[in-house]
Amino acid sequence: MSDIPAARAILLQAIDATSCPVAKGAMAFALSKMRRVEPRRRGPWKNKMTEQKRKAVYDLARNNPSMHVSEIAALVQLNPGRVSELLSRAEIVTEGER
Repeated sequence: MSDIPAARAILLQAIDATSCPVAKGAMAFALSKMRRVEPRRRGPWKNKMTEQKRKAVYDLARNNPSMHVSEIAALVQLNPGRVSELLSRAEIVTEGER
């Protein structure tokens, strides 16, 4: 089994111990290859926002003003935060048109 941290430590000691510039350069290059770029962490895309879902949210909110955001989200299969965001944007647009 590999042990990258131990291998890095050994290479660092070898770089300090040698006086040959070619060997130092080769070891430094090998050392630079012993780091991994962390992957971006993203949540799974379960229910993408579609135009149909966006229209359904607006229609449900318009036709049922007393319906709670979480109820609308459950019906349309979206996150309640996304529904709230959509509805707040809709209010901004309608206020700007007045």
